[in-house]
Amino acid sequence: MLNLVAALLPAFCLLIYFIKKDAYPEPMSRLLQTFLLGCLTIAPFYFLSDQLIGLIGPIDDPFSWAARLAFLLAAIPEELLKWTVVWFFCARLSDFDEPMDGYVYGATASLGFAALENILYVSQGGMELAIARAITAVPAHACFGAIMGHYIAKAVLTDPNRRGRHLTLSLCLPIGLHGLYNLGPLYNQALIATTPNPMVSMPIWPSLLFWTVLIGMTIAVKRMLKSASKDQLTHQGMH
Repeated sequence: MLNLVAALLPAFCLLIYFIKKDAYPEPMSRLLQTFLLGCLTIAPFYFLSDQLIGLIGPIDDPFSWAARLAFLLAAIPEELLKWTVVWFFCARLSDFDEPMDGYVYGATASLGFAALENILYVSQGGMELAIARAITAVPAHACFGAIMGHYIAKAVLTDPNRRGRHLTLSLCLPIGLHGLYNLGPLYNQALIATTPNPMVSMPIWPSLLFWTVLIGMTIAVKRMLKSASKDQLTHQGMH
């Protein structure tokens, strides 16, 4: 029971954080639907992973293997499935009517996926893994979703004349960031599996890449949320 709470708590805390940032809160029923749809994407993700695993192959070269795993098996299918929820469901809601909504719905869909994924990981890795993922994987998923929602909101609301460009960014940017986020740890994993004494020659760049992507995304999303909140307050002041 404690592991279940530890697995779910980070996602719910971040969900509350995004909801509180919205001066015009979305209907809870819509957020619940979005969260559950995000959870449901875990099933097709594992189905796609089973189909794509053959493309990964053995660890011929640590970097090549890590890149294939990071992008083909994780980032592309995960972000594509979350994108379908935000684009085909959330963006078509009548409540999706201001830029802040992109962040809220994008993060909600992504946190739905992250919450269920976390349960699966923590059930095997225990409390230590739950703590590690609470400060890394779950916030990363929230950022991927928020960035995705930012560009979908641009495509629908603020800059529809460049819809194609914004929709491309809404999918490709989270995929790219997600793949880079995964690349460092997977490269280290490949080195450990293929090097007789990997700790002697373990490079520093994988850790630097991992933390740079995570911290950079977090700072960027906080700034975007601050800007969206400011726009909402300005809008409030005009009425």
